[in-house]
Amino acid sequence: MILKSPWPQDIVDRLNTWQSLGFCHPYACSECRSDLTATTNGWKCSEVGCAYTQDWAHEPPTTDQFVKLKNELHLWMNAGEVPGM
Repeated sequence: MILKSPWPQDIVDRLNTWQSLGFCHPYACSECRSDLTATTNGWKCSEVGCAYTQDWAHEPPTTDQFVKLKNELHLWMNAGEVPGM
């Protein structure tokens, strides 16, 4: 599902958590390619001086989904497996 801003704080927190995980392609600025940071008014570029904004995002995982994903990743990493490869 596509979410249009403004976003409530819980969605902002979930989007920024997703951005920080480091195992998926982050939302990125189309002008300078820096990562975006979620705010209640939408995404903003993290690069100083760049004014790029974006008003949409895919719905981020819920807290329960983050916990499940974290547990699965630990299992895969401990087993030396890379899912999907």
